[in-house]
Amino acid sequence: QWLLELELEPLPQIIRDGFFVVYFDNDRPDPRSISPTTGLSYEETFEQYMERKNDYLQRSENTPGQVQQFFDVVQQGMEQLKQLAAFLKQELEQGRHYTIEFTSHASPLATSEYNMILSKRRFVSVENFLRSWQGGVLETYIEQGMLTYENNPFGSTQAPRDVSADRQNLSSSVYGVAAATERRVTISWRTNDEVRTRDAVPRHAPQTTNETRIADPETAADPETDTVRDYHIIVASFINHRDAEDKAVRLREQYHTNATVLPRAPNGWYRVSYNNYPSIQKAKTALQKIKRDIRADAWILPM
Repeated sequence: QWLLELELEPLPQIIRDGFFVVYFDNDRPDPRSISPTTGLSYEETFEQYMERKNDYLQRSENTPGQVQQFFDVVQQGMEQLKQLAAFLKQELEQGRHYTIEFTSHASPLATSEYNMILSKRRFVSVENFLRSWQGGVLETYIEQGMLTYENNPFGSTQAPRDVSADRQNLSSSVYGVAAATERRVTISWRTNDEVRTRDAVPRHAPQTTNETRIADPETAADPETDTVRDYHIIVASFINHRDAEDKAVRLREQYHTNATVLPRAPNGWYRVSYNNYPSIQKAKTALQKIKRDIRADAWILPM
């Protein structure tokens, strides 16, 4: 249900969007570990990842500009995680209750079994960051049940088929932006107090000529205040228009849907709409099946 924001002061953009992504280096944290847990926090793995940026710039199949753009997004994810922690602290201090929802992923380079363990380990590193942030100020709320978690580990099951798993071609399977995009934890949240909640929409996925996650949306139109004619379900995003058109054609052929490429967004991306719906209720009903069968991080864009 779409709800009006109840407070007058502007919210940080990520809080309005309700969704962001943090990214990981290949096989991190704790490479080759068979444990689903780790003692590292996400900030530690992030710092190590940023130190390897030059390796990616030199060895990736992508252009230096695309690699730099991806690492800008990695940096942004760390900043957004800190913003979320600060927001939660403020909200919890006022007595509100929150649940953070995680989906954790891996690129397809290793076995399915290992990637499932790795994706669980990635979630734990983010949890460790939140527990230890600013000396553990959120820990009390976690122990009191005011802040809870839900994690859905996907391993590499959601990776597009064209993401490389070739150990003989590390420029693609390790250092390629398409593979790096799959090594992530997506983070969204909800409050049981029914304050400031919106449908979660993804934000700040990297731009590549390969399929990424979902493009950065503009602030979505709000049915309570704006005129909305259609509700599109976004299932992919591309920097290249031809790639977006190819994706739409494959969707139409495979699923017999009215898949289309939306006009270029201000950030330069072309978003692929699986279909459009006349009401938010119909879009939400369709979204459940699309998330299950096509893309776990699909989302609704009112237009």
